[in-house]
Amino acid sequence: MNEEYLNHLDQTVQTLLKWDTSTIMLSLSTEVTSVAVPIDIIGTLGAELGVTMRIKKAIRYWFPPSLLDQEQVVKLINRSCIEQGFKVSVFSSSTSKLLHRPCDKRVVIGCSRGVTAAPSKRVSDGTSRTDRPITNEEKCNFSISIYQCTHSQRWYIRKFGNGCHHHNGHYKLLSTQVKARSSDVETDELERVMNQLKSNIPTNAIQTLLIQQTGINISAAQLRKLRKNCRSCIVMEGDSPAQRLISSLDENPDIEYVAYIAQVSTARDLLTIKKTRKKMDKNSAEVVENTEVDQFSQETTVPLKETPQSYAASIVKALSLDGNQQLLLGCCWMSRDQKRYFKMYPTVLGFDVTHGTNAEKRPLGRGVVITPDRKIVTVFNAFLPSEASWVFGWVFKTAVPLLVSNKTTLRGIFNIPTDQDEQCVGQVNAAIKERVIPNGNHRICCWHKVDRGYITKVRRLKRHGKDFIFVENCRDWFYSFTTDIDTEMKEEAHIKYFALWLQQEKSNVSKSLFRFTATFWEKSFKNNLYRMCFRHYKKIPGGDERSTSFTESANSSLKRDIMGPKPHQAIDSSQMAITDHEQRRIDQLQKDAMTKLTRKQYIRYYTDDTFELEDLKTSLSDHLVERAVDITVSQWEQSKKYVFYRIMNNKYLVQKRLPIADGAVTMYVNTSLVEVTKFDEDQSVVVCSCYHYVRKSIPCRHIYCVVDELPRPHHCGVRALKKYEAFYNKNASTQEFTNQCNELLVKKLRGPLLSVPLTTNANNDGTNSIPLKQFTTPLKQCVPINPVEDVKTDLEKEMDEEAEAEMNEFGFLNMFQEDDDGGYDDAGDDASFEFDPNEAVSNAYTAIQPAFSECARLVTNQGGLAIANQHFSAMREELYRYTNNSSTKKIERKHNEFVSLPAIEKKKKYKRLAPYGSPSNR
Repeated sequence: MNEEYLNHLDQTVQTLLKWDTSTIMLSLSTEVTSVAVPIDIIGTLGAELGVTMRIKKAIRYWFPPSLLDQEQVVKLINRSCIEQGFKVSVFSSSTSKLLHRPCDKRVVIGCSRGVTAAPSKRVSDGTSRTDRPITNEEKCNFSISIYQCTHSQRWYIRKFGNGCHHHNGHYKLLSTQVKARSSDVETDELERVMNQLKSNIPTNAIQTLLIQQTGINISAAQLRKLRKNCRSCIVMEGDSPAQRLISSLDENPDIEYVAYIAQVSTARDLLTIKKTRKKMDKNSAEVVENTEVDQFSQETTVPLKETPQSYAASIVKALSLDGNQQLLLGCCWMSRDQKRYFKMYPTVLGFDVTHGTNAEKRPLGRGVVITPDRKIVTVFNAFLPSEASWVFGWVFKTAVPLLVSNKTTLRGIFNIPTDQDEQCVGQVNAAIKERVIPNGNHRICCWHKVDRGYITKVRRLKRHGKDFIFVENCRDWFYSFTTDIDTEMKEEAHIKYFALWLQQEKSNVSKSLFRFTATFWEKSFKNNLYRMCFRHYKKIPGGDERSTSFTESANSSLKRDIMGPKPHQAIDSSQMAITDHEQRRIDQLQKDAMTKLTRKQYIRYYTDDTFELEDLKTSLSDHLVERAVDITVSQWEQSKKYVFYRIMNNKYLVQKRLPIADGAVTMYVNTSLVEVTKFDEDQSVVVCSCYHYVRKSIPCRHIYCVVDELPRPHHCGVRALKKYEAFYNKNASTQEFTNQCNELLVKKLRGPLLSVPLTTNANNDGTNSIPLKQFTTPLKQCVPINPVEDVKTDLEKEMDEEAEAEMNEFGFLNMFQEDDDGGYDDAGDDASFEFDPNEAVSNAYTAIQPAFSECARLVTNQGGLAIANQHFSAMREELYRYTNNSSTKKIERKHNEFVSLPAIEKKKKYKRLAPYGSPSNR
């Protein structure tokens, strides 16, 4: 993107700042006693030109006699205005005083953007961040005048009125984005909403119905107050939670879904897996396709130990299903707004599974994307039957491609970070290998690997102060692989230096801590470097995302929401709560995106030395999101610490002036190659070998070191613009802007476009003062700044080799055993032990973990694995049968019934995290 194209985008958006109100239809009467008819009051605005005062006062349109108060009339007009994308407020209310006769009351109503910001010091010096207009030129001119007759007390509007129907200085919003006050809602309408909530109508459906009837969008806070007392008593009609879930998804016009259903047919004695899909048409919100597929493709690059057929057969047998009954296996859904955000920001797709959202204890799979401003958006949710390999294969190879239904979006997915669940990892890699996600690259979350896999487990092994320092240094070493190591030579050297450092620390830390660290390094971390090390993700967009922290944040936000899903809820109620949570989140993001476009930026606290820097941030903030501004300015500031060497007219070697390293982790001297290539007659693209622009669409410090230019908005990619989130693929009026953005995205630029001729920065030119060898040496070999020195003698090295050989001979089997020889107390050996099958179990995992671990150790070949899988399937089938038969409320199955898994979690009181900022969490 160049400056000319950025200006072109600005001009396209500037045309959206001036628009006319289309129609505002109200039921008015042409005479005081006549019947009300629909009249467009927009046609009365500005119609007074060329009309005499007598005619203007004589011809009137009367409001209904039931509207006696000024507030009621303003509410009526405001509802219609909200449907048009703006709201109004009262500017003035006055009555002219005459000696001979009383005059009618006049009230002037105008657009809420027609009032300037209150005078203040920041307003006067241009540093205010208010979203109100500052000057009279920025004020919106829209206004309407209404009158109240002195004799009849009826309200009316003149057919030939003054006023104005033109808007300027602000964008037209969607009706759902206009902020409505609680006072705009009538009492009877609030009672209707309460009845709808008690009938378990989805919240988004209630909002849509309220907008259609009144033009008012109730905010999340208002809905929270309304359903606070009735949420627990909501009961939705239907035979089963599965049927209610599918019916709810079918009736919601803004949701697409893909479901896998197992159908039992007694006539043919067959079990069929069906795929049910609902998708939205581009121009309509109606359901246009609902297909069923009677086959499941088992063609996969990863062999499945369990298939949907075998799983479904086991569950159907356990639940004693017969007749033409159906079993819901899994369901994945995506809303219209989630699909839009997925299309806008597909680069990084995080995936995680969370629990505790429904009574059936189904895992909830969630796909999350992240915006350039570090905002988190969940783009799809899925109720999963289990966490088996075939389930994740269904999500990534069937459900997501069908819901997205856009090959460009699927090709735009480059980085897929997940935790180290091998079932999920295998299917993600299968989707990449089978070209379902052709450009995808899987990455293991370094936070799960280091903090969960190492830091958490060594807490009990730390004994003294040196142990604490050792653990922190190990953490820095591990994370350095995921951030700093960008070449294969550095990775090999870093492995050697860490192993050497680890051996030197052996005598300074506890033996148990050292043994655990050595085992974690050799058995767990080192073997997975190909899925974590930065060098494998250096050249892909979004390659800097090395953890799933943003997906964990999305799960935490869902769990902290007091209106979110609860463990005892049926899957239909849980789905509605999840959808409402996501919709509130997206609505808020959209409102913030529109607000940021009109909000004034200002220089914060500054001195004479920082004025230039803060002024640069202010100019960039008019176009870029806040996170992009911070990164761009940071890269430009750090470029002053670098020096370049010109090797050709269009090639430069860039290196840090005085590279230093602090701490125990070895750092290396880096040399980057900046190359200028011709793009067209007037522009050149500047590419750096660090690939910072490819990963973030923001120029790096090496480019700013060579090019003598201040950061400009057009240096960054189009996704970093504020306008992108606000207008991309929003509606038909922004289609031209969307097409222009797509033209830029298709080019896939690897660097910023700059005008020719380019001017180099003379202050950073070291061509004549620094030898070329200093720049070229790091390209051929590793140049460590603070290498770990091997200070051992030959005798010590020989003793270490003997100790290592002894350790390899015996292995690491007994490393994690405690010093005491404590055993497990077997309650079954006690004859006086009374077995109560209905007694609750606090943690089933800890109870069966010893037996599971022992069985897992005995599985050493495929024969043992087959035996284990056979007995685990039988155990699962028996547990489902026991759960189904031991239910206190017996359920009689009907013919052709659509069922789901049995409800397990029935407690309504459970521990939930306190919302952020609440009194209990401060």
